[in-house]
Amino acid sequence: KHRYIVRSIDSRDCFMPNKALIQEDIDIYGIDSDYVKVKWLGQFPASGDAQFMSSELVRQAQSRYPVDQRSQPRLMAVDVGGTGANPDETVIANRKGNDAKSFPPKCFKGLDASQVAHEVAKEFNFFCALGDRPVAIFIDSTGGWGGGPISILRNAGYPVFEVGFGRTANDKAHYKYVVDEIWGNLREGMKSGLCLPAELIRNGMAQEEDDLFNQLTQRLFGYTLSMQIRLEPKPDMKARGVQSPDVADAIAMLYAQEMAPLAPLTGNENLAVDKHEYDPHANVRAD
Repeated sequence: KHRYIVRSIDSRDCFMPNKALIQEDIDIYGIDSDYVKVKWLGQFPASGDAQFMSSELVRQAQSRYPVDQRSQPRLMAVDVGGTGANPDETVIANRKGNDAKSFPPKCFKGLDASQVAHEVAKEFNFFCALGDRPVAIFIDSTGGWGGGPISILRNAGYPVFEVGFGRTANDKAHYKYVVDEIWGNLREGMKSGLCLPAELIRNGMAQEEDDLFNQLTQRLFGYTLSMQIRLEPKPDMKARGVQSPDVADAIAMLYAQEMAPLAPLTGNENLAVDKHEYDPHANVRAD
């Protein structure tokens, strides 16, 4: 390298680039991020820095405990693993505001479409019994495994939202596909106080393990020619011997779409009695 004369151009020092956009990216990703270095500062990315979620960020999220989130809607998400000789896990996750910790994700192996729909309905009805009806169930339809549960649950009246991981991202300036975007949203959620579980539920039992931590921190990423973030595909992760990010994908899906907060309680509501101007019994004869 001593034989080369290297010059880099910092876009902040140039006349034409949009300075407001540059500052926005710096505020979002940080001045030392590879995204800003490559796109705006004319620098090489940090050597070997291809980890999308930092270990420190995930550990911080797992060490937090949730505060009152009653004004936030309950969301559910399902990553469908399918059936076969060596299927991925089907994972049902949930979140209420910044709390994805109080009710850890539930993991299943080898469920068919009707079994997945049954488990999702059971989880949905569990929250309804607590007086905390979920407003949305996000289900991934990529690969065809999610189509069956989506159809069954919709026909039964459940609020299902289909998520296509391979579809073009809404934020096309920064992300290539929807899966890249929702992982980016999850990362921002962790920076804003999201509480992640340190345990998962398998076979009806809570098990404290590092599966979620590993899945979040072992996924690599790169950039397209248009400087869009592109996550490492699942088959590539499996090929290099790391876990399929089934739990992480389910939790990321909880950030697939913004949902309106619940109307805050004032403390003056009479929840047991509805009052109406019209009395349906006003003209009923006593005899």
